[in-house]
Order: sequence, then C-alpha cells, then structure tokens
Amino acid sequence: MARTNNWLHDGYLAGLTGDEPDETRAYVDSEYEAGYLAGLEDREGGVIAPKYLGWVENLTVPFKKGDMVTIPKGTTIRSTSSRGTFVAGRTYKVKVHSVDNGSVAYLEYGQNTVRRPTPPEVRWVGTGGYWCQASLIDIPEAR
Repeated sequence: MARTNNWLHDGYLAGLTGDEPDETRAYVDSEYEAGYLAGLEDREGGVIAPKYLGWVENLTVPFKKGDMVTIPKGTTIRSTSSRGTFVAGRTYKVKVHSVDNGSVAYLEYGQNTVRRPTPPEVRWVGTGGYWCQASLIDIPEAR
C-alpha cells in the first residue's frame, strides 16, 4: 500500500499489515503512534488489509465510466434513496458512473478518536435515479 504524508494513516496501515513501527516516526509524532495502535487493534480483531484501503491517489482499476460491473449479493450498498444503507438481496450488474478514491485514517476533531480509513467506492445511478455506491473491495472486477 502506498505511503502518504499523513503520519496517522501510515501508522494505521503499518499496524494493520503487521509491519514494525517506523522508528523515525513513532517516537517523533504521536499521531503515527495513535494510528499504529488503532491498526494493530483492528488486525488483532481480525480485520484483513484489503487491496484498496484509504485514499488511493492514482487509483487504477480495470474498469472505467460506462463499464458494467458486478455487485454481488450480500454487498453493503449506500444509497441516496429513502432506504439509505442496505444489503444487496441479489447480484446486480450496474453501469459505473465514477470511482471515488476513499479516505485516509484521521483523528476526529476535538475527540482524539482515530477514524478508520474507508476504501474507494464505485458509484452508479440506481433505480429511480438515486445514487448508489459500494466498496471497491466488494467488486469482483477490481480484485
């Protein structure tokens, strides 16, 4: 996974993947250490680092706008419809509108809580013209 200029995110990725902490950062920056501990906690909790996690700057996936991709049954879908977030009850084929780059781990302002990174997401226009999106790690064509 790519390194960023966000020390907390880099620490999170190191902890999640089981890497040793970067000595040059761990003792200099408390955000790196907080991220490392959060990543280590998630790893010990059974979270497996996916291929795409966090902000992926030069996101290269094997599909583009207009391509058809598979949304497998059981995938969590976020929608702007009144349904909000729901689980796909069947497998869908959808036409890609865009792919969002995801977000890095960060400290929540004023709470000293580490917010976990989000993976990139694929977005499409769903039934009724509502926007839908699902994590790229759930899309078979992205694996």
